[in-house]
Amino acid sequence: MTTAKLTIEVDGKKAERQVKLLETKLLGLEKTGNKVTKSNQKVSRGMKSMASAISPVQIGVAGLTTVFIASIAAAAKFEKSMAEISTLLSGDVESSMEVLNESVRELAKEFGGDVTTQAQALYSVISAGASDAAEATEIMTVANKLAIGGVTDVATAADGLTSALNAYGAGADEATAYSDAMFVAMKQGKTTIGELSAGLGQVAPLASQVGVSFDEMLAATSAITTAGVKTSEAFTQVRSALVSVLKPSKEAQEVAQSLGIEFDAQALKAKGLRGFLQDVSAAVGDNQETMAALFPRVESLNAVLALTGGQAEKFAENMVAMNEKTGASEEAFAKMVETFDYQWNVLIANIKDVAIALGEVLLPVINVKNNVIDAAIKCNCINLNV
Repeated sequence: MTTAKLTIEVDGKKAERQVKLLETKLLGLEKTGNKVTKSNQKVSRGMKSMASAISPVQIGVAGLTTVFIASIAAAAKFEKSMAEISTLLSGDVESSMEVLNESVRELAKEFGGDVTTQAQALYSVISAGASDAAEATEIMTVANKLAIGGVTDVATAADGLTSALNAYGAGADEATAYSDAMFVAMKQGKTTIGELSAGLGQVAPLASQVGVSFDEMLAATSAITTAGVKTSEAFTQVRSALVSVLKPSKEAQEVAQSLGIEFDAQALKAKGLRGFLQDVSAAVGDNQETMAALFPRVESLNAVLALTGGQAEKFAENMVAMNEKTGASEEAFAKMVETFDYQWNVLIANIKDVAIALGEVLLPVINVKNNVIDAAIKCNCINLNV
């Protein structure tokens, strides 16, 4: 049986700074207990007891070794995730990373979940073009609330949110409005935030180009899903319909002229998608052959027939909901905050943060050789009370 020796070489000044940080984290863990709602007092009492129990680090040598190794692994994993983010930055990288490092950990502590997942989501937000740490953190906060209210993970929510913001040239200050629109689309249709996030990239840039608002594009897509169409297919149909208007065939142009209707991107932008389709439908009537001449692709025809026929009322209903969308994702998030599951996740995240803080005390001074960690405590700045 192979035996490993645990040895810690501690730089006194560096360790003292890290230990003070660790003490702050432990105090924060106890304060988090005070924030847990009265409906889950058992969690609150458990959190406070755990903070009190951990503070003196009164555990046996075997348990201490396990805690050290787990804390070092957690800190190392987090360090790697943040290093990946640093590769995307320019300018004063060190200062930006200090802010982002703290932001990621605070987001995990506030919303629960793993710091590595938060870091992965932050990576995509910065990759998508967040201009600075403050903007990235603002988008991340909105993405976390959307993820919790929309029952998905923060990386998925952040991906969808940034795809939408980039497609429409919107800034972080508009992220909440876009989040509200996504939540309304999910609520009104047979879709999820995950499915919406996955498909936005294929249609949002084109919708923006032809002047169809994000709200109306999602309202149409959501309406189509209520007929049992998968979200990915609904996006494909909407995109195909927009392409038919942006680049009408020669036959479509002739038919439109004979009907006396404007059939181009300018008309679409001026009237909006719903208004444009209403005018086309009124001119065509029940003649599906004529409609097929205007929208020759099967996907585009299916979208138009749905939005002017069976799902026309739902489309109109969705637009009303979009006009009243303000606060939709925040309301959903507030409901989820009251659940035991959410508060438990926050508790676990805060405990993990303490583990990372402990790992950061050890990480800079640990040497690993031949799978054996050699250690010797060479200062009195850490009192383990073993």
